[in-house]
Amino acid sequence: MTSGHLFPADMAIIIGYFVLMISMGLYFRKFMTQVKDYFTASNQVPWWLAGVSYYMSSFSALTFVMYAEITYLYGWVAVTLWWVGIPACLIAAWWIGPRWRRVCVLSPVEFLEHRFNPSMRQLFAWTGFPMRLAEDGVRLYSIGVFISFGFGLPLRWAIVACAVVIVLYSYLGGLWAVVVNDFVQFSVLFLALLVLLPMAWWRVGGWGGFIQHTPNPHQYLALTNPPYTWLYVAAAGIITLLTYNASWALVQRFYCVRDETEARKVGYLVAFLNFIGPPLFFLPLLLARPLLAHLQMARYSYAAMAMKLLPLGMGGLFITAMLASSMSCLSGDFNVLASVATTDIYERLFNRSAQQRHLLMVGKILTATIGATVLGVALWVTFYPQTPLFSIMMGYSGVGVAPMMMPLLGGLLFPGLTYRGALAGFFASLLSGFSMLLLQVYYLPKVPGLSHTWITFNFQAYSIFVNTAVCALAMVAYSLLDKRRPDEESKAADFFAKRALPVEAAGEFQSTTKMPSPFYIVGLVLMGMGVLLMGVGVVQPTRLGLTIVLIAALVFLLVGGFLYRVGRKSSQPTDSGVVGNEEDVVKNRHV
Repeated sequence: MTSGHLFPADMAIIIGYFVLMISMGLYFRKFMTQVKDYFTASNQVPWWLAGVSYYMSSFSALTFVMYAEITYLYGWVAVTLWWVGIPACLIAAWWIGPRWRRVCVLSPVEFLEHRFNPSMRQLFAWTGFPMRLAEDGVRLYSIGVFISFGFGLPLRWAIVACAVVIVLYSYLGGLWAVVVNDFVQFSVLFLALLVLLPMAWWRVGGWGGFIQHTPNPHQYLALTNPPYTWLYVAAAGIITLLTYNASWALVQRFYCVRDETEARKVGYLVAFLNFIGPPLFFLPLLLARPLLAHLQMARYSYAAMAMKLLPLGMGGLFITAMLASSMSCLSGDFNVLASVATTDIYERLFNRSAQQRHLLMVGKILTATIGATVLGVALWVTFYPQTPLFSIMMGYSGVGVAPMMMPLLGGLLFPGLTYRGALAGFFASLLSGFSMLLLQVYYLPKVPGLSHTWITFNFQAYSIFVNTAVCALAMVAYSLLDKRRPDEESKAADFFAKRALPVEAAGEFQSTTKMPSPFYIVGLVLMGMGVLLMGVGVVQPTRLGLTIVLIAALVFLLVGGFLYRVGRKSSQPTDSGVVGNEEDVVKNRHV
């Protein structure tokens, strides 16, 4: 599947987009003067920008490989699996997101030292890396699929090229470069999808053509379709609930905004985008399914559909959109993983007296190191091309999500949880997860009468239920039986008393770094995309293709020009003010 499907005009769009992304990293580099700027954007990210960044960071090109695989084979159930994220986002908006904002951290595990003790902070800092590096490796693999399919490159070289671009702009510009890139990528993605949907409708002959040429269309359009049953959907819902409210890269978007009111807006915006996004993503593939009847590997279906339906140049834009979604997810993860490695591990254990400039450089070096590690995982995945990707991701999640995220959320939300109760939940669930995985891999395949489908899907769903229940029961039971010492009682009471205060009342330090208006740079990049598309329009062989490309270019130019003007009017940023001394806050950073 590496036989080159893109024309030079398409490749020019992708390469030009890569250049624009790296340019944004270079632009924001000069504003990265301290660790708070690099890892939380000094809490100056507007809620709408943080919300779009959260949404883009919650999926990747893996979505258009993994979910496309499901859509191609089983239909609408892919949308059902994604919609389980809506209640998770609403819970985040109503309850959990504002609490993440109030703990005022530079990393998502920092508060554990002030809630429990330093050992808990180190435990969750170190053990949180393996699962996230594994997931990111699968995501990077998915980007390589699109590049390999379009450029005709060997898959492994395509993966390496993508990793270099993502690491470079994440390394240069920190969280500001990540969230602004996310907004640009969001714009590119949705414009590409708005072009693709009517093209799919037209080529297949509308709804009638779809019904006529699709075997068992009613089953294909059902909310569930075996092996993706309601049992499996419920298990996916548990994983999504925990991930959306405790995944490091996602909760970072809650604590990088100004206050808890904006954190709530982030959650509501993401819930809305999760409602309208999946049908827009997968309806084109549902409709175009009859046109791809002879495709040999279902995971290539979305890339194949885009190449088949879109005119010259727009194919490149669509591949760019797929790349954009994964780069959003990976760049956010690289940044938050580096924040944990820098502040929770390096500074806390090895160099407590490190100055801000030194920590900033360490953070950048660790960002590059994490990117190289993820690249290694992605190259390893290429040796297992036949394993369902959704199954791989659920396997990782089934083992790691409950023990890594439930004690973290319990410490944030429930005063009655003791640190020994959190440890009991962590170790009990981890043991349960690995035990179930070993059963699934080594024992159940030898049991007569058990099908591969039941083992892969049904047993995997049961494993998630069991691991979640084991973690919750262990935390609750041990905390009820545990006798907390007076100093532990006082520490927990102090933590929750401070967490109950609004951000303004807590006297949180605000950075003096003057950040530019995000509209300014977003407008420039969107206009750059418009210019690239205008250039592609010159070589369009058909009137229809020329019309589509020019309309897309005009949209980019108009929206980009408007945002640029808005940014220019506010190009003189206001001083955010200082509450307290910066070095004191760095030393005493908690709630």
